[in-house]
Amino acid sequence: MKHYNRFAYILLSLAACSSLYAPAAFAQAEIQELSDAILIRPDGRSVSLAALAFAAYEQGIKARQAGQLDAALKHLNDAIRIYPNYAQAYYDRGNLYLQQQAFDQAVADFSKVIALKPPKLLADAHNNRGFIYNEHLKQYAKALEDFTRALQLRPGYARAYYNRGLAHDRLGKSEQALQDYSRTLELDPKYVDAYNNRGIIHLEAKKYPQALADFNKALSLKPDYPLAHYNLGLIASYQEKYTEALSHYNKAIELNPAYVEAYHNRGFIYNDILKDYDKALADFNKALKLNPNYTNAYYNRGLSYYNQQKYNEAASDFSAVIANNPKDADAYYYRGDSYYRLSEFDKAIADFSQVVSLMPEDAWSHYWLACLYALKQEPDKAVTALRKAIQYNPEFKTSAKEEPALVFLQDLPAFKKLLQ
Repeated sequence: MKHYNRFAYILLSLAACSSLYAPAAFAQAEIQELSDAILIRPDGRSVSLAALAFAAYEQGIKARQAGQLDAALKHLNDAIRIYPNYAQAYYDRGNLYLQQQAFDQAVADFSKVIALKPPKLLADAHNNRGFIYNEHLKQYAKALEDFTRALQLRPGYARAYYNRGLAHDRLGKSEQALQDYSRTLELDPKYVDAYNNRGIIHLEAKKYPQALADFNKALSLKPDYPLAHYNLGLIASYQEKYTEALSHYNKAIELNPAYVEAYHNRGFIYNDILKDYDKALADFNKALKLNPNYTNAYYNRGLSYYNQQKYNEAASDFSAVIANNPKDADAYYYRGDSYYRLSEFDKAIADFSQVVSLMPEDAWSHYWLACLYALKQEPDKAVTALRKAIQYNPEFKTSAKEEPALVFLQDLPAFKKLLQ
């Protein structure tokens, strides 16, 4: 059974919020929004709630600009307490909550803005709420609704098209995503991330010339863009241009020394193509240091150990893969093979049995089960497994005649009949 080439795609998703604070142009709009908010004191004098709320709001914005987020939140809370329908304060507090990763509170504030329906903020509020659904809460259908509504309100909203493209991508709707990224680029021809993500869709469709054009365009706009180098490395790898692929992965790592997937894919080339297992191990170790939960790196590091005949280490890495995905047939196969070579026959049998339960027609696993049962002197099970192996790959008739592990079966009539 051949293992799969576990490359990783990077689908870029930048913070898609509008400004985290209202620009100066909003100042007059604030006063107009609050102009009817008047409080009559017991002595008969009037107090402008607009002025009080706006003063608190301005203090909140200044505190946020100074990086004093707790103070900013306090002042924005004061502005809302003074004037409970203060849409701009809810909007900026929602952005502040988003910055603090308080996603439920941010959604609540953007929802309040939407309920208040301020014309200047409504499209941005839908976009930002959709961003949270898309990036953090993984509620892609809701995200699509918000981005679509933002676009109805502001048809030329490039960022909302880009974000809706991301949501379509995550729902597996590649054609709709492609259309949204293309529309983004019509509105903003310098939108680097849209070129990158459209290029990924072309890459997945094996439309390499279109993908190359998009990634190269992204680099022409932003030469220090590691994602484009990474994705150009993917194209070169798929086209078996491994020297070129290494050059792009090296550049991606130079630009972003914490680029986990670039280390992983460079390690894959060292391991599977160049057979430079020491360099491969160094890259997989670096990827796992940066992300200890990166399952693909455990799998491919396990293959590096396996290729170096370090079977205990290999089995340990494949176990890490299986702990994350109990239905990973490849990991069971290579862990079983490692146990076989360590003479841990019962463990090997358990793993190859798991493979054939997941992939009943995997001839190699049936063959190794035949060998293992023969070594354990369990002839009936060995013959049954060998019959399956030959059923799915008749070439095993020849292999079985010369297989040292099957010597125990040579005098059995059932074994001789299988090999006729």
